Amino acid sequence: MGAHCLQSQGTQKRSLPVSSATRNVAFGVPTDTSA
Repeated sequence: MGAHCLQSQGTQKRSLPVSSATRNVAFGVPTDTSA
């Protein structure tokens, strides 16, 4: 459920690195900021 919401926000504000990291975590993709 949250992944869909984050995906929409990530598309609009994909300029922010935080959005990318958050979206990756939502999809279960490991990120450099996961630590």
